Amino acid sequence: MPEILDENRDVVRFRILTYLLANAGQDKTVTDFIKKMGFGNSRAIKRKVQRAFQDLVEQLTPEYGLQRAMQGNTAKYRIDKNAELYRAFQKVKPETVLQLLKQRLSYTQVFEINPAQHKWLASLDSLLARIYIAPDTQLLPAIEDEEVVASVYQSLAEQKYLQLSYENSVGKTSELLFLPWGLMFKGLSTYVVGRKKGERTHRLLALYRIKHANLTQQAGVLSDLFSENQGFQAFCEQQGFAVFALPTDQKIEVNLRFFKSAGHLAQMKLANNQKLIRITGASCRRQSTDPDYFELEVVANVLIGRKFKEWLRSFGAEVEVISPESLRQEMISELHKTLANYQ
Repeated sequence: MPEILDENRDVVRFRILTYLLANAGQDKTVTDFIKKMGFGNSRAIKRKVQRAFQDLVEQLTPEYGLQRAMQGNTAKYRIDKNAELYRAFQKVKPETVLQLLKQRLSYTQVFEINPAQHKWLASLDSLLARIYIAPDTQLLPAIEDEEVVASVYQSLAEQKYLQLSYENSVGKTSELLFLPWGLMFKGLSTYVVGRKKGERTHRLLALYRIKHANLTQQAGVLSDLFSENQGFQAFCEQQGFAVFALPTDQKIEVNLRFFKSAGHLAQMKLANNQKLIRITGASCRRQSTDPDYFELEVVANVLIGRKFKEWLRSFGAEVEVISPESLRQEMISELHKTLANYQ
């Protein structure tokens, strides 16, 4: 449960604003919000939320469309669907603000609101400025060409093909007539998901490897692989884009043993069907004088692809592949090659 009593007042107001925008056109009360958030109903919580609602009424000037009306002793709040703030909300939802930070866009820029006219919304930028998005790699982020980025976003908006030059990982450049379907943000890098004209399979292009891109007038049709029932995000998850899965990669049950490492797998699972066995004492493979020493056996169905193998290798001598045998032998072969580099 969120510790709302410890939260900054701006954060509480941001929660309320998000809630009211998501329920635009409907009357909502302080009690409705508290129940929805699961905050409990102590007097201290109710007083803090009431003050935050009142702050919003005072700070959101009428053109933003927040309305307050009394029904008996109960105050009811509503966001007008015809107001400027709700129209902006339809363009960019608050849930995407953190992703937009990566593109160096502030909250007030996204919502097209003049901070000079509304200081409270501008203060959200200060809050977001205290959030650090860490890279998922030790490598410095690649530089993305601003004109290429603009062309890609325009292509997505107009659903038209791009004529682009793409440099692969070995430095070979090829010309593609490419229809972007959407974007994937991973760490500090952006990837364009789509299909080359004439091909039946999708591609994942690193935005920083696109050397130039020109918008054509040739309209494209989005893939039938995703629809309203299975949207773009669900499609990306199904295809394993986050781990750069190949069509040939398969989900296989793996059995791994970690030597006093990977304790985080208790919270960050490899798969929904993951099983963990904590091994201590005489049952451990290694001997240790450390009274806290343990080994962890993990069984899970995972996609055996390049990223998974890289993750495994990152543990070095602190992990052993028990099964499948094919993966075990591959790891042994890789370790022999690695050792040969130092001989």
